[in-house]
Amino acid sequence: MLSNKSWLSLYLYSLISFILFCGSAAAQNRYFTESEKIFGATGVAEIRIEIRPDYLAYILDPQNSDSDSLFSARFIFNNTEIGRDTVENVGFRLRGNTSRYSKKKSFKVDFNNFISGQDFYGLEKFNINGEHNDPSIMRAMISWQLFKNAGIPASRSNYAAFFINNSYKGLYVLVEHIDEEYIQARFDGPLGNLYKCLWPADLDNLGQNPDAYKFEPYGRPVYDLKTNKVANDYSDLANFINFINTTSGSQFTREIEEKFNVPYFLRFLALNTLLGMWDDYWFNKNNYYLYHNLHSDKFEFVPYDYDNTYGIDWSNIDWAARNIYAFGRMKNPEEPRLLVERILGVPAYKNLYSQFIDEFINGIFKKEEQDIYFQTWRNATELFVQIDPFYSLDYQYTFNNHWQNALTEAAGAHVKYGFYDYIDRRIATARSQLVFGNVPLQILDYSLSNDFPVAGEKVKLRSTISTNDIIRKVECVYFLNDGEREILELNLDADQSAAQPGTAIWSADLPTLNKNESLQFFLRAQGAAQAWTVFPENAPGDPIFVFSTDETVSFPVRINEFMAANDSTIRDESGEYDDWIELYNPADTYVDLSGMFLSDNPQNRVKWMLPDTILQPNDFLLIWADEDGQQGPTHANFKLSRDGEFIGLFAPTTVGNFVIDSLSFGPLDSDVSFGRSGDGAETWAYFLSPTPGESNVVTGITEAEDYNNDASPFQLTAPFPNPADSYFRLGFNSWKSEELKITVYNIRGKIELKSTFTNQAGKNEIRINCARWPVGIYFVAFEIAGQRAVKKVTVLR
Repeated sequence: MLSNKSWLSLYLYSLISFILFCGSAAAQNRYFTESEKIFGATGVAEIRIEIRPDYLAYILDPQNSDSDSLFSARFIFNNTEIGRDTVENVGFRLRGNTSRYSKKKSFKVDFNNFISGQDFYGLEKFNINGEHNDPSIMRAMISWQLFKNAGIPASRSNYAAFFINNSYKGLYVLVEHIDEEYIQARFDGPLGNLYKCLWPADLDNLGQNPDAYKFEPYGRPVYDLKTNKVANDYSDLANFINFINTTSGSQFTREIEEKFNVPYFLRFLALNTLLGMWDDYWFNKNNYYLYHNLHSDKFEFVPYDYDNTYGIDWSNIDWAARNIYAFGRMKNPEEPRLLVERILGVPAYKNLYSQFIDEFINGIFKKEEQDIYFQTWRNATELFVQIDPFYSLDYQYTFNNHWQNALTEAAGAHVKYGFYDYIDRRIATARSQLVFGNVPLQILDYSLSNDFPVAGEKVKLRSTISTNDIIRKVECVYFLNDGEREILELNLDADQSAAQPGTAIWSADLPTLNKNESLQFFLRAQGAAQAWTVFPENAPGDPIFVFSTDETVSFPVRINEFMAANDSTIRDESGEYDDWIELYNPADTYVDLSGMFLSDNPQNRVKWMLPDTILQPNDFLLIWADEDGQQGPTHANFKLSRDGEFIGLFAPTTVGNFVIDSLSFGPLDSDVSFGRSGDGAETWAYFLSPTPGESNVVTGITEAEDYNNDASPFQLTAPFPNPADSYFRLGFNSWKSEELKITVYNIRGKIELKSTFTNQAGKNEIRINCARWPVGIYFVAFEIAGQRAVKKVTVLR
């Protein structure tokens, strides 16, 4: 059995793995790519607002402090990445809460209010914050930076010198606005409900009527729906809050991970506690977002507003010494925060929270780690603070006494710590309060004896589970033909020969399926520390599917090679350079293609029916993907995108229309094909010299499995799940602790990622987040002790 510490390191690695991969993934997203020119630029940007004086007078009139009315203005931006850029007719207004009444106010810029669809480097809005409470003007900046370093989805920020009508208003912090674009850049699937939750958003039960949660006790919604406003349906929020408040302890523990992203919430909560952020849900029932992620069908917790941190206090509480397990707990027992209290009441979750605290105080929260940012920002902003005309107006801050000494001295009043003293005390008190124990189990993988069983065939489900804790129960939650939820219990499998150290295999026979029936399921497991772990992580919204056929049938035909940008490689019978797909029969008998389908849409399995054709053994059939069926029977009714998409070959509807072969691919260059490294082979390669209608000749990166033998320095398992949607896992055994190099290539051979770390001897697992990768085929290369193995994984949605 692996030690709990060993499994913990894998657990933590799995949760933060997307830190390694998010950069290359986000680079494929226009929103991130473009807006990073704002938030990722060095130095201090310059923002100028030009607005009619009467508009500005209305905005700044104290009688209009609560107004959200937008006024037309010209927006001028300049930084090291973009240079100078101007946007006409943007919306401009005040924003914030107490800052509306301060001398140094905060503002919002809305690019698409007056011109629909207008944005600025991907952003439809952003916030220009004065940070008037904070003499350092760094508390929000360092908080957002640490969230990024911890791999927690949160707003990005940067500095700007702010001018209105050529009058300098001071040093401000630009903060990414949380809206539809923000959410869709970070979460897959259709756009769900996004709720902005402001005081008194305590998540207390108001009953099952969704409209009860639309209340506005102070002239604004407490739970403000920011998306899907036409539907204005609060049913999901009402159901979630009702679940938090009314379920029994056993039901809450069993089902909370099916309704809420608990691991990431605990990771957020740990860093939030260290930051001393009290103006939040836990203490002040304020300042957060809830997003219903329709891909996973779970709520996500999104942090918001981080100027009241690092020892800022208005309640006479020493936040640097506050007990980490009761950080936000109110003295009044009538005012619990049940989302936190009930989650931390589960021992495994409390232990995971402890481990995150421990990880941070020994990592990104260390003073020397944070000081790198402090020194960089202070060097960049010093001049702008010195001449900031509003810096001293709210709390009589001075540059020499307060900004210069912000790292080492408390400013007095509500600013009760300098940064260094706060960090030292918070780390020391947190370390003295930490209590450790078993974290939640990990469900590592699953296998089926047959993914496409014939009608009535018995299918065995097997799942590998970590043994870092005593395994109390393993369940398969399934839905037959989209019917009601049913539970199947798994038992410890009699054959443990394939189990690696620190794991156990559990199994059960799935319900048998009739002709063309389907079953979807997910797994959950409970350890002695009570928490139930869900697998796959995006379940129940994204479960595992099993389909049946009506007879014992197999089709050996394979998609063998294809080209999505045929500019000059081969002409069809009409002399046109069209996209093409090559099918191959690797069997020693002929295959009748009648009734089979090709499609470029995984949701449409009957898009184009193949002609009634016999494919002889070891023969090829070239299909032209040109959306021009009038040119002949081998011309499909769809084209391939050179930017990447899906290709699927499906069985006739008479036998279940199941997948015979499929893949998703990323961008392809002109006259470059992608195909199997040998005819019908399992490995794929990038072809500089395409071979349509002929045997494949390898010219690119291929999958290699030369080192899965006893003489190799390691053994590598196949990626799982594969195809992958948002993540996949790779397991490997290493005979000793070695430096491991991981390199990820796309199908064109471009390096997407390089990472190096030292693995532990024995069984290891790496979880790779591919949620924001373009669909396509990737190669993951492992190098240990000078030897190399490569695994192929397909990203498919």
